[in-house]
Amino acid sequence: METFNIIAGICSILGLLIALFVANKVITIKKTINDNSTNKVKQSKNKVKNGDMAGRDVNK
Repeated sequence: METFNIIAGICSILGLLIALFVANKVITIKKTINDNSTNKVKQSKNKVKNGDMAGRDVNK
């Protein structure tokens, strides 16, 4: 039973170290992602005889 407790203790310590390593990697990835919400998409309006042209009207 003593051997089992030693193996279980070692496994729990290794599991803790792996969890800390993975959490550190996730935090590093979050820091590298840059939220640039200032990008604006300009949409030009296509005018036709009867008003705005929709995507379904282009091929007519």
